[in-house]
Amino acid sequence: MIPFRSAVLALLVGGVPVAPANATPSTNFWAPTTPGVQGFRVLHLTYDTYFNEKALYPVTTGLTMGVFPGKALQAEAGFDLVYPTFAPGGPIEVPVFLNAKVGAPEDATFKGSPAWSAGIFGVGFEQDVTDYDILHAVIGKTFPLVGSLAVGGFYGLNENLFRSSKGEGERSGLLVGWFSPAIDV
Repeated sequence: MIPFRSAVLALLVGGVPVAPANATPSTNFWAPTTPGVQGFRVLHLTYDTYFNEKALYPVTTGLTMGVFPGKALQAEAGFDLVYPTFAPGGPIEVPVFLNAKVGAPEDATFKGSPAWSAGIFGVGFEQDVTDYDILHAVIGKTFPLVGSLAVGGFYGLNENLFRSSKGEGERSGLLVGWFSPAIDV
């Protein structure tokens, strides 16, 4: 694991511009733990890799774009390509997942109102292989010196793909996220 100061120094030396970003289902730990929604015609390119000493997970690439021109109500839609991908019967033929959500930013409804979003992600094309079809809803608020806190839940529509290690159905759960305050470099 790279120490925080080393990462900041690498960004400065590398000349990589740092700007705030709103995460989407495809880039925030594969779960929509933020109420942020892409602005109208704002394109978000995804390239995520996850690995550790014991496992290598598929690379996720994708596009998400804001598709509704409102300020108080926003919407986004996108897709993720997950590759390489394997299922128990062999390679997945169509490793594409769709996602979409609607929401509102903080202060949109009234001064001090929290941000919120609701949508679906993990919409695949192969029955009982990639069609997770996960509904989600999140509400969040930013606090000075603390950062942004978000809480919500999810529900998987395909009961065949949401099983515990004992084979029991586990289709719903809690989503919780904390994002540090902006760190000026």
